[in-house]
Amino acid sequence: MKFVGFVICLFLLIFIVNGSHFRGGSIVWHPLNNTPSGSSVSIQVRHRWSWRRSFAGCFCDGTTIASQGTIGDNTQMVCVSGNCSSWIGISTLSICTDYSANLDVSSGEKATIQNLPLNSELSIDYTSSAWFVSLVVGSSTNWYVTSRINTMIRPDGYINSSPIAVTLPIIYKQINTQHVHVVQMVDFDRTDILKCRWSTASGNINSYNECGGVCNGVPGALLISNNCTLQFTLTIANMFVAVAIQIEDYYNNAATTPMSSVPLQFLFYGYPIPSGCTTPPAIIGVRPNRACVGTPIGATVTEIVVVQTFCSATSIVEFITTSPVGMTKSAISNPNPGIYQITLSWVPSASQYGTQGLCAAAVDNSSIQSNQWCIAYLVGFTAPQFIQSSAAPVGNVYANQSVFLIQADKPVGRPSRNGTYIYFYDATTGGSLVQRFDCGSAPEVTYAGYTITIRFSVIPWITGHSYYITFDSGMFELLFIYIPFLNKSHPLYHILGVASGLDACGPESAPVTSSSYWTFNVLMPMFPSNATNTTTTTTVASNVSTTTTTVGDTNKGWKLVWEDNFDRDGSVDSEKWKFEYGADCDQVPYEERVYHTRDRLKDARCQLFPCSKNGRLIIEAHQEDFKEHAYTSARLTSKASWTYGRLQIRAQLPKGRGLYRGARVKETRIVSSIETAAYNYSISAPKTNSVIVDDIVSKFKIYTLDWTEDTIQIYVGDADNSLATSIFTYKKEGDSTKWPFDQAFYLAMGMSVLVNWDGIQGIEGVGVDPGDISISHRSCDLRWITMQILGHANNGWKLVWEDNFDSEGQVDSKKWKFDVGGNGWGNNELQYYTNNRLKNARCELFPGSNHGRLIIEAHREKMENQQYTSARLLSKTTLTYGRVQIRAKLPKGRGLWPALWMLPASKTYGDQYWPDNGEIDIMEQVGFDETSIVSSIHTKAHNHAINTQKTKSVTVNDAVSHFKIYTLDWDVDKIETYVGDDANPLADRIFTYKNEGDWTKWPFDKPFFIVMNIAVGGNWGGAKGIDDSIFPRRMEIDWVRFYQRR
Repeated sequence: MKFVGFVICLFLLIFIVNGSHFRGGSIVWHPLNNTPSGSSVSIQVRHRWSWRRSFAGCFCDGTTIASQGTIGDNTQMVCVSGNCSSWIGISTLSICTDYSANLDVSSGEKATIQNLPLNSELSIDYTSSAWFVSLVVGSSTNWYVTSRINTMIRPDGYINSSPIAVTLPIIYKQINTQHVHVVQMVDFDRTDILKCRWSTASGNINSYNECGGVCNGVPGALLISNNCTLQFTLTIANMFVAVAIQIEDYYNNAATTPMSSVPLQFLFYGYPIPSGCTTPPAIIGVRPNRACVGTPIGATVTEIVVVQTFCSATSIVEFITTSPVGMTKSAISNPNPGIYQITLSWVPSASQYGTQGLCAAAVDNSSIQSNQWCIAYLVGFTAPQFIQSSAAPVGNVYANQSVFLIQADKPVGRPSRNGTYIYFYDATTGGSLVQRFDCGSAPEVTYAGYTITIRFSVIPWITGHSYYITFDSGMFELLFIYIPFLNKSHPLYHILGVASGLDACGPESAPVTSSSYWTFNVLMPMFPSNATNTTTTTTVASNVSTTTTTVGDTNKGWKLVWEDNFDRDGSVDSEKWKFEYGADCDQVPYEERVYHTRDRLKDARCQLFPCSKNGRLIIEAHQEDFKEHAYTSARLTSKASWTYGRLQIRAQLPKGRGLYRGARVKETRIVSSIETAAYNYSISAPKTNSVIVDDIVSKFKIYTLDWTEDTIQIYVGDADNSLATSIFTYKKEGDSTKWPFDQAFYLAMGMSVLVNWDGIQGIEGVGVDPGDISISHRSCDLRWITMQILGHANNGWKLVWEDNFDSEGQVDSKKWKFDVGGNGWGNNELQYYTNNRLKNARCELFPGSNHGRLIIEAHREKMENQQYTSARLLSKTTLTYGRVQIRAKLPKGRGLWPALWMLPASKTYGDQYWPDNGEIDIMEQVGFDETSIVSSIHTKAHNHAINTQKTKSVTVNDAVSHFKIYTLDWDVDKIETYVGDDANPLADRIFTYKNEGDWTKWPFDKPFFIVMNIAVGGNWGGAKGIDDSIFPRRMEIDWVRFYQRR
């Protein structure tokens, strides 16, 4: 009887002790590689727990943290629902990261790797007893902390990562006061929709108890799901309430089932209204609450947390934190009255890749706690960095300059919070603030791709003044707080970024504080178009007409077929223009000293005239060190090409010795030329002529090319008479060495910096020594370009449908759908075609451009019993007769089989869909014969299954290294295919097939749709095996266009 009593007493003692040490926690997870490979996936499970510090096994101090000692109990996290067969229990012992002597709490974290089956779901839980006694709800009950892990492949083709949310274990709040508390939610999968909800005991996605006795542990609280905001009032002093919530991620707004559900449990403590001063301390910097910080692996992170006290005789005695493993904390310093701070240091390791959280609060000598402050570190990622050389304009500008642009080294977006400023200062007046724009909300600041654009609606510049631009000045005054005991106000300082990256939580750009980083000078007032332009970056023409397709009477009889008026701000239209970049012309006879950049706004940009919807193109040359060259500029070429017609360009030319482009060397002399095999500068026998025009650098002039089958004529004039002065006439002389001008030509525009031109030294100031080129920066303004006759390539065709893929992410679902499966596709192919999976099919912008392309990418990976994955896209638009053009760069590698082809929209002939109803192969290529471009047709009578297909090929040596244009011309009586480039899309005819009569040979009288894909292996593609070392491999498709005859 005595023995039994002893056992009962011992059991009760253990229950009370265990029930006193739990303070909450969380369980989050992410795959080590979010790209599926094989049948399993390695998951890192990160768990964090908080305990009563004075309890045995839970004590932690600086020595424990430095040695990465463990705390907590050795209970197992176990699988409680779902596919539990592969789960191995994880101990809840964790590495101590934080402690508070005043709050009697220790916290720790641990990451463990689990190997789980791909496409499985399970829930894990940590359960024990019991919550401590001083809870308003759930006193002495069991705790349950439950997390849902999901390794199913997401619709975008990746493996999901759970959201994370970090908090302090105990947060002090004054009783009888309504409080608002926001939980920072972050997800590595940036586009996911995050929501939070109260944890429940049943009826949830975990199919398990998520909260034990503390479900609904905050009486009367309201939880706003979309931003995880709690509104509540504590009513009982010196008691705790437990918060138990689940953070869940949804693929999009339409999704109703979360992909994962992770727990977060912590405590609020209610304290009575203090006597005397009642204002708690506040964290005022350096970073704002809920900031996102890009953090490279292995880099030293130094974080300063600054707190302000507001009551006399109040001091900060402790900072409590929740921090990543390895972060250390300095002693508290008191640099100014009422200001206290600590410094946190950390070197993130590779195992901490992804999102890590930091939270902090200060405790004063009255045991009153400040607000909670939390930030997220995105480990393994960097914040956007601004490219100083891209800032435009710089140097001398006119007083009506209204648009400013700068680019970053990666795509950027608007910062998530207001209070992030770009500043314009007047250096002439000692740095007085002219204007600032809040990047979080100001409509004057826009973000597109890599570019930030700032537009002034009211021009503030003063003639003769110099200005500079900064971003947030490093630390900026957000607001002033009045400090009663000091009888003065003190500013809150925060470092904020004016741009956010597009990774996960959006790491913020660093501040730019230097007054010399981006400068400009306003040297001249606004002036009309007949004023003199000296050394400015932009040109203003106040009398520019808004409609310039007809100039005087000189264009009677001509029909406008193509134009660009440049009526926009920012990059040129990527559908109309591309860039020739590099320094290939750094050779005799020209000896250029310039590097032509690619889509760099500093060197080429569209810019609206002030207070106008009309714009112009600015091509600008700069003196700067760039890729081992002393100067930069731009050279643009049109994507359109023409044969015969009238081309007109309205432009104002730059002023400065050493500049050269197109029609000028000496600033009053206009030069026009033709070059052919027989007449060119290499043999000193060009056909050329020049005229003197005194005002070409101060006024816009119209330059005209009239090109017929036997004559080329070039003129210069103005708006009153665009053909006022004839510069040059050249008549057809016969063979192609003297007249190659019977094919499509494209337009090139640019500005160069020369040492020599045509080997001539010292004549009329043309030649200069290398050290005597007089240029800092100059610009050429082009108001508009028109073509009065559509040239060779698409003459007589009308564009009816196109996709230019100018976006990031998934293809346009209104234009495309996917074939899905891995059944060999009738050719013993080895790939599995996925459904709208970004890994295999996605739109990507060209670097530094708003112009994009479609990527179809093949990977070596197992999926649905196949060894490879790829994509096959089908156009939702169909075409019967017309022209199809596709601009594409093909993949390289043995075993690949890319194709651009067409299939019928319906079965109207014969017994079988294929081959009875036809197939048109515009382009096929196999990797073992990469220079052979093949076109074919398949019908019931002519198909490869019976070896009677109609097919032909041509040799194209650079189809895998350069974009080519593949064309199908389809008429009622014949089908023709071509391959060419931008200059001549129809350069090489591949194949011609004529209508042979009945449907068995010509089923091509009904709608067909486009098919684009990369196959792997197969009867033809795999005829010489597959080189598995090549993967992944991509086909890039710049655009797809359908035309019909006019």
